[in-house]
Amino acid sequence: MTNPSSTPGRAAVWLVDDQPLRRAGLKAHLAAAGFDIIAEAQSLEDLLHAGDRNGTPRLLVVDGSQGTASIGIARAHHPDLKVMVLGNAAEPATMAEAFAAGAHGYVLKRITADALVESLRLLLAGEKVFPSEVSDLLIRLPSTRTQSVQRTSDRETMLSPQEMEITRHLADGTPNKIIAQALDITEATVKAHVKTLMRKIGVSNRTQAAIWAHTNGVASAAASRSHGMGGKQAMGQG
Repeated sequence: MTNPSSTPGRAAVWLVDDQPLRRAGLKAHLAAAGFDIIAEAQSLEDLLHAGDRNGTPRLLVVDGSQGTASIGIARAHHPDLKVMVLGNAAEPATMAEAFAAGAHGYVLKRITADALVESLRLLLAGEKVFPSEVSDLLIRLPSTRTQSVQRTSDRETMLSPQEMEITRHLADGTPNKIIAQALDITEATVKAHVKTLMRKIGVSNRTQAAIWAHTNGVASAAASRSHGMGGKQAMGQG
């Protein structure tokens, strides 16, 4: 389903949820908060198929049950698109997969409407957003972090500066094509570096590389350079 073209001064939003009633509620609240819902659908594939006939989106709010594959496709078409995933649970592996696919935020569906609005505004300001349960988990695991520091340091010294930069891009979920443009190298060169760095840090795919980067603090430098500030926790999630 599509809507009139985007209103100037209002952030254009794609809204995806397979539950019509829930989607209608989200649409009404976001519109009241100053967002412009330029397209909505029960699946992200439907929106991608429809294209940009109603304008270019700045935000994608998508139900986590949609999976992560289409997020990467949407980011490839719209590199500046900010993606917020609405998930059922704060499962580290699921969230890491979403961020690796290109999401910028992950909040739980039980979040209040006002907190969701605030979280979307943080995304537009360049922040990463995640459930408060994530910080609670990290606080409970200080010894794990300490024990991994030496191993992380050893592996980082094995990575070239360009491999480190690519690792940070992987943590942000950036597609190879965009990484190549950012570093002024070919996409084939990016693929070769990705294969090499994954071997060096002991992972077997991009998702695991992104998890490694976030877990070991490699991603923070990229966020600091790009946004001048770290990620924010979503508020009001209980």
